[in-house]
Amino acid sequence: MKKIFSAVKDILLKEYPQDVKIKIKIALFYFVSLILIFALFRFLICVAYSDVFASLLTYDKAISFLYGLRFDASIISLLLGGFIILMFLPYSTTRTFMKVCVALMSLSYVIALLMLSADFFYFDEVKRHMTEELF
Repeated sequence: MKKIFSAVKDILLKEYPQDVKIKIKIALFYFVSLILIFALFRFLICVAYSDVFASLLTYDKAISFLYGLRFDASIISLLLGGFIILMFLPYSTTRTFMKVCVALMSLSYVIALLMLSADFFYFDEVKRHMTEELF
């Protein structure tokens, strides 16, 4: 846990030059880690509430999981895409702007984690995701 906090601190406090490699690494870190977290929550829902999915075949569960990952990738793209695009725009105050973009992506990351946690516990009550209720 200490390593995670120090890594986030390094990301937020680091001076960012106009280096595309660093920007790509930051964008991939947020995107890939969110994909893995979404996949973990999908797996946890499948295991924790296995009685809901008992009638499905293993093949159907695997296909549903892959479709879910495709949906998650689209949601993550919408969540982070604007900040990633802004991060790659050339600004005269690049360092400050990069820190703002990274802070906004971190905020989106935390909001996504909170929503996934809430969805996990909500699923136990009504046996469906809470997306419909949010919108």
